[in-house]
Amino acid sequence: MCSSDLAVEIIESGAVLLKNDGTLPLAPAARRIAVIGPQSGAGAVVVEQGSPYVEPRHLVTAVDGIKSRAPRDVAVVHAPGGPTLKALPLPPPGVFTAPSGEPGLLAEYYASPDIALRGTPFVARVEPAVNAEGVPKLDGFPGDKGWAARWRAKFTARTGGRHRFTLEGSGTAELWVDGKRVDAFAHSDFGSVLYAEIDLEVGASAQMEVRWSPRTTLGDAQRLMFDTILGPVLRLGYAAPDDLRAQAVAAARAADVAIVFAGNKVGEGSDRLSLRLPSDQDDLIAAVAAANPRTVVVLVTGGAVTMPWLDRVAAVLELWLPGDGFGTAAAALLYGDADPAGRLPVTFPADETQGPGATQATYPGTTTANGAIDTVHFDEDLAVGYRYYDQHRQTPLFAFGDGLSYARFSIDGAAVRALPNGGAEVRARVRNKSERGGTEVVQVYVGFPPAAG
Repeated sequence: MCSSDLAVEIIESGAVLLKNDGTLPLAPAARRIAVIGPQSGAGAVVVEQGSPYVEPRHLVTAVDGIKSRAPRDVAVVHAPGGPTLKALPLPPPGVFTAPSGEPGLLAEYYASPDIALRGTPFVARVEPAVNAEGVPKLDGFPGDKGWAARWRAKFTARTGGRHRFTLEGSGTAELWVDGKRVDAFAHSDFGSVLYAEIDLEVGASAQMEVRWSPRTTLGDAQRLMFDTILGPVLRLGYAAPDDLRAQAVAAARAADVAIVFAGNKVGEGSDRLSLRLPSDQDDLIAAVAAANPRTVVVLVTGGAVTMPWLDRVAAVLELWLPGDGFGTAAAALLYGDADPAGRLPVTFPADETQGPGATQATYPGTTTANGAIDTVHFDEDLAVGYRYYDQHRQTPLFAFGDGLSYARFSIDGAAVRALPNGGAEVRARVRNKSERGGTEVVQVYVGFPPAAG
């Protein structure tokens, strides 16, 4: 078996079919297919960042994989629906106005690494953009990254529509719009990206604020490694309104089936503060599903995500971070050439109030007076993973072990026999009751008596 075939087989073996109303596998009646989403094309994020990073030099994109597999008389239309998950470029001059009326943003620097920005700034000046790298060339800065900064300005829309912003960097950062925190990352060693979308008419404005502490950044200068940025760096990117969403909705409305590829960026050196899909991918999925009830969502994620659109889509397929064989495996799974053989190795909570890490004390932890992580409380005790949901009677979105097959199976005659060594033997008959091959995973869960704690 060649390496590319093995890569595809690994993806198929780990793929988890979470929902299916019969739309999958794709039927011959699907003569027009709309392939949508930021993870569907060349800009897809299909590997982890950080030291586990492996460059996808032979990536087969989702749209190319589907085009190669689809019958010749099937039309496959591609509509990204929005920009990729990469950081956006710096904004053009003149879109920001400092509180003084000058072009740019008011930059204020504080002699404490606490993101709360207590006290009085020791330096305040107008800067053309949020484009920080290392310690600013000014006197008086505390050493060892013991400082924090804030940028404030009014953004005025030159065109009407959805204005997009990204904030890329490391450390701890917050992005605020009109007094509301819209996204954040915390204690990040490597480059992370925040997203914000603002709908404005021509001439309308919004108050923007960026807060940053470089305390936990890795190194003293910018370095590009592992497909990410290392070092004390922070950049505010911008993209003017476009019609990508409208094109995607139109493509979905004209198609027999719409397939949305969505995902997130994950990696060593940073933890997620939210389980939602980044940027406005949730809105994109909802808009596509409203245009076409036969919408399939393919998730390309490093873990659990919330799904506010779940009851409006026909199917959900989780591919994790697939690497080079992405498009080939996705097409085989969607057309039923392969059966999604994986089952969830983690629990997908219904929302962010579920699970053991739903409070500040348990995740990311309490902080000291200057904003450093102090104590993380592991209050779940022995109720780790799915046991926590069981113990607290929480019904997750998808449970540990969940997963569907295209085939239909029955499990009969389950019996347990005690063994002399104190163990047990479990036997059952598994029967494929359909006319196609498939994969079933027999799962046995062992419960402990209450006295075990």
